Amino acid sequence: MRRRLLVFFLFSVFLLSSLPASASPLYLTLSGKVSGIRDGGWLAHKSDIHLGDTLNYIVSVDTDQIGSTTSHNGRTYDLGGTFFTALESGNLMGQNQNAHSDQLNWGADFGYASVLQSGNQNSNLYLTKWGFDPTDFKVGDIFTDTYEIAYSNGKHSSRIDLGNLVITGISTSAATPTPVPGAFLLMGSGLFVVGYFRRKLA
Repeated sequence: MRRRLLVFFLFSVFLLSSLPASASPLYLTLSGKVSGIRDGGWLAHKSDIHLGDTLNYIVSVDTDQIGSTTSHNGRTYDLGGTFFTALESGNLMGQNQNAHSDQLNWGADFGYASVLQSGNQNSNLYLTKWGFDPTDFKVGDIFTDTYEIAYSNGKHSSRIDLGNLVITGISTSAATPTPVPGAFLLMGSGLFVVGYFRRKLA
């Protein structure tokens, strides 16, 4: 009986650990180095950002929700054929939804590439991934042509060019981004229990 329970437990651990992390929304932790700065709004200066600095971002992606854009008048418009994405943590503290900038919260798969325009009330982050499936994220995936842009009180903008941003963690919670599926933790715990049972049966 114990051996049957052991086999069942092993099978369950293997099955759960092999499932993809497909919960929606997902929170991606991104990291990259600053390759260029255009600081007309002095926002990079205020945030003490310099060339060569490594910056981190958290972006949420929800393919079950339609994407949108929020204009300077505060109205939000749904964008058909897109999915929702938002900038949960950025680096420029500007003011979106002013006369010169909208808050963008949409992503789209164009077949040859996918584009994410992830925004919040402070800034928008633009990301491109060539040949990218927006429902399949992996740690180590690289977004290219990436930059964050924000506007100051006036019409002046600040832009940080990042070149590449690498996914360093994936989570179902914005507060605790962790490296790739927690299934590995589950598998490790399972192996520990298996070792315990083996000693008992010996």
